[in-house]
Amino acid sequence: MTATAQKLQSIYEKIELPPIRPIITRIERYGGQCACCQTKYVAPVPLGMEPGSPFGSSIQSLVTYLRYTHAISYERLSSIFGEVFGLKISGSPEFVVINKPHILTPRASQDREQLCLIPYSP
Repeated sequence: MTATAQKLQSIYEKIELPPIRPIITRIERYGGQCACCQTKYVAPVPLGMEPGSPFGSSIQSLVTYLRYTHAISYERLSSIFGEVFGLKISGSPEFVVINKPHILTPRASQDREQLCLIPYSP
């Protein structure tokens, strides 16, 4: 059979999503003391990596969107983040959307130390 005698019979596509995993950036600040003047110093924090919530803007935006647009409970959000993204949110979930320490409520300030970012393992 020649190429001119053949006709396209069908077209279809199969779509897959790549695995979604969090990108975790660890900030290590070193410091010391000047040998000449004895002044203590600590390395500056990289821009955008200030202390506060460990969650970046993409996670904050997604949590806010799912929570307030789709009325998904914090418990369900925690489950979704574990199952879909391999990210376990422990502690008080309101920290996900709070990035500045000075806007924490007194209750949130007490719970802040309990918040941690842990790779999810079912």
